[in-house]
Amino acid sequence: MASSDLESKAKEAFIDDHFELAVSLYSQAIDICPTRADLFADRAQAYIKLNALTDAVADTNKAIELDPEMAKAYLRKGTACFKLEEYQTAKAALETGAVLAPGDSRFTNLIKECELKIAGLCSVHFHFVISLPSRINAHILTKFPVLPYFVC
Repeated sequence: MASSDLESKAKEAFIDDHFELAVSLYSQAIDICPTRADLFADRAQAYIKLNALTDAVADTNKAIELDPEMAKAYLRKGTACFKLEEYQTAKAALETGAVLAPGDSRFTNLIKECELKIAGLCSVHFHFVISLPSRINAHILTKFPVLPYFVC
């Protein structure tokens, strides 16, 4: 079967919410044509629906390697990284995608969500360090020198 036939069947499976079948069909298409970035980006979307987020990130990275101008690969990478709570990585991917697709509000909306999560994480770490007695703060900062990098 040709990769285009497999791709069509994978898209149908995805639309019908048969995400495992979609992954299988996209995988077969990729085996036939491993240089098509769109196949990796589309399989990543199916992986996201299955909550196989590390697989989704791997596929988006491959799609970006094959076609650095593919905005949807950055959107899907941002989505998967966001779900993995890797907000800085998600934001970076989304910002790149936003440059490639300036009119797409999905990028700006997700970037804002990342910024809120990042700000929330920073305030939690900041509160933790500040709320401890000063003698403990000094002790923690000497034992864990990486901690100041988490303080915003």
